[in-house]
Amino acid sequence: MNPGADLAAVLFAGGRSTRMGMDKAFLSWGGARLIDRQLALLRTLQPDELILSGREGVVYGMPSEISVVVDREPGLGPLAGLCAAFAATRSPHLIVLAVDMPLMTRELLAELAGRRRAGRGVMVRFSGGPEPLAAVYPRSMQMRAEAALRGGCLALRELIAQALVAGELDEWEPGEEQARAFANWNAPGDLP
Repeated sequence: MNPGADLAAVLFAGGRSTRMGMDKAFLSWGGARLIDRQLALLRTLQPDELILSGREGVVYGMPSEISVVVDREPGLGPLAGLCAAFAATRSPHLIVLAVDMPLMTRELLAELAGRRRAGRGVMVRFSGGPEPLAAVYPRSMQMRAEAALRGGCLALRELIAQALVAGELDEWEPGEEQARAFANWNAPGDLP
């Protein structure tokens, strides 16, 4: 089965990267920019749609098959990016991946996509809590996400907690050896 069927893949690359000191999307690692590495990884899922959630005014130079969306109101974090992605697609599920998570593997991403069920997404959970930037969100969360954004509750973790209670998300706890793939690179000291 194609893990990307009925799925839009969204790369979150709209952060300001203030702790890194430069736009993380354009950092080079292993001979490629992080934005290109992560888009190539999402492409391996063969999603119905591929979306880049970016910042207004940034030239990403994406091929035409990649839709670039920007937040309606900049500076409101990943929740605004999620709302923009929901508005740009009609797919029943969105799989999201952060641009600053370059140790993610195709196998883990495919497993994450494969764990979704009709009307239910998948949230990765570790002992420190959920990882909202490597997850599958169901279309049913769109109204909840937009209401949170309008209400000023910008924390994805709060949205996730509500969706778990409502039965819109299932939890998946990958093994200890897989946890490294979910590490975010936020500051120069995080780079290998």
